[in-house]
Amino acid sequence: MPVKRSSHPWVGCIRIPDFPVQAELARRPELRGRPVVITAPTAGGAAAKAPVTHCSLEAAEQGVRPGMPVREVIATCRQAVLLSADPEWYQKVHDAFLDALEQEAPAVEDADLGLAYVDLTGMERLYPQVDQLLERVVEAARERGLKAFAAGPEPEKAFDVRAAAGPNKFVACIAALAAPKEKPWIVLPYEARRFLAPHASSHLPVSDESKRRLALFGLERLGQIAELDPSSMQAQFGAEGRLIWELARGIDSSPLVPRRPFRPIAESLSFPAPVNDWTAFWVGIRQLITRVWQRRERGEKTVRQLVLSARIDEEVWEKSITFHEPVGDPEKLQAMLRRRLEGTELPGAVSAITLKLTLLGGAYVGQEALFPGSGQRLRRLKEALNAVKARYGTTGLYRIAEVEPWSRIPERRYALISFEP
Repeated sequence: MPVKRSSHPWVGCIRIPDFPVQAELARRPELRGRPVVITAPTAGGAAAKAPVTHCSLEAAEQGVRPGMPVREVIATCRQAVLLSADPEWYQKVHDAFLDALEQEAPAVEDADLGLAYVDLTGMERLYPQVDQLLERVVEAARERGLKAFAAGPEPEKAFDVRAAAGPNKFVACIAALAAPKEKPWIVLPYEARRFLAPHASSHLPVSDESKRRLALFGLERLGQIAELDPSSMQAQFGAEGRLIWELARGIDSSPLVPRRPFRPIAESLSFPAPVNDWTAFWVGIRQLITRVWQRRERGEKTVRQLVLSARIDEEVWEKSITFHEPVGDPEKLQAMLRRRLEGTELPGAVSAITLKLTLLGGAYVGQEALFPGSGQRLRRLKEALNAVKARYGTTGLYRIAEVEPWSRIPERRYALISFEP
C-alpha cells in the first residue's frame, strides 16, 4: 500500500550497490555476466601485489573476496577479468548522480561513492506519498545522471539503483541495504526498532574496535543490543556505547549535511600517441593549467590544492599536491608544480592526463612592500623582534591563513600562524 506523508521528518537513502563494478560494466557492457575483479590502482609493475577492492557477483560466487591479492585471484578464478580501479571515472559518474538528485530534493548529502542521503521533509505538496517521491528521485538519478555514462542497448537500465526512506539516516541506510530492486522500502518511525532488530551489528557506523568487541560479546544483531541497558553499554564501550544503543533502537540525531558547494575544476588532455618523456608531458600540463585558469568557476580565487593524474595503459598514476601558500598566478603555479614534480619518474607511456583543482582559496591580492627603500627600518625591526623573542620565547606576531574558507563556522575559515619577518 502507498505510504502517506505525516508531520515527522523523512530521510531518503539512494544507493547503487557495488558502485565501482556497476560503473565499469556500464561502459563495458560486454563484460556483464563475467567474473569482473577490480584492483587498487597500481603503477611501476606492482600489479601482482595489488589487492582486490571490488568484485562482481559472479566473481564472489567463485571465491573472490575484497583484500585478496591478484595472484590468489588468478588461482581461485581463472576466468576473472582484472580491471585496475579508475577513481576519476567513478567520481565523474558519482558527481552526475548527485547532480541529478539535487534537482529533485532540496538537500543531498554525499555519503560515499554511489551512496547519498536526501532530505524528503516538506515535499508533501509535490508528492503526497513517500514511495512515489522515492520512485521519482530514482528515475531522475537514472535518466539525468547515469544514463549518459552507459553504453550498449537500454542505457537507462544499466545501473541498479536502490532506494529507501525512514525517520533518520541510519534507519534509511539499513533499509536501502535491504531494499529490493523493484520498489523503494519505507520504514515508519514506530516500525524502526522492529525493522532493525534482525540486521547485523556490523552495519553500525562505529570504530572497528567496537565492532570487534560486539562480536566477542556475541552481540551480532541490533535487536540484541536494543534489549540491553544503556548504562551497561556505556560502561563497556565508553562514549560509543550510548551511540550504539541508540542506533540499535532506531534513534539517530545526526543531521543531513548537504555536500560542499565547491566542486573540483578538472581539465583532461589525450596525447595523439603515448609519451614517456617529461618534455612532451610538461607541454600537456601547461595547456591544462591554461585551461583551468580560464574556467569561469574559478573566478579570481587562488589555488590551494590540485591533483594530477595520468593514464598509463589500463592503470592510473596520481599525485596530489598541496601548496603552503595560495597560488594566484598561472606562471607561478607552473613554476611551483615543476619544482614539486622534479625528480619524479613516469612509470610508463602516458596516453592522457588530467589536472583537477580540488581546493581553492580567497581572491588573489597583490601588495606593495611594507618597508620600501634601503630596508634599514626592516633590519632594525628584525633586530628588535629577535630581542623580544630571546627574552619571551616568541615575537607575538601572527599572520592570517585560510584553512576552510567554505566552512559555515567562522572560527574554522581562518587560522593564526606564527610570523617571522
